[in-house]
Amino acid sequence: MKNNVKNKVEKLNKSNTRKKILQRTMASVASLIVFVTVYVLVLPAITISKDEVDIPIEVIEQNGESELITIDDATLDEALAKEVAS
Repeated sequence: MKNNVKNKVEKLNKSNTRKKILQRTMASVASLIVFVTVYVLVLPAITISKDEVDIPIEVIEQNGESELITIDDATLDEALAKEVAS
């Protein structure tokens, strides 16, 4: 009888140990996935510098036609300075 109970306790301990190992492994994998996903999503935002961003502007000409152009920050600053000066 004592042997039988002892065997059952040992089996339960082994199964609990396996569950704990599995839970730790799954938690580690889940954490790794979360951190890698956040890194991959944030990386492009970090690497884009202000000089690389193009600003789309709609230009309406005198004849009523419009077109969408992109200019860099330096050109935009020059155009704004000319507008303020005039």
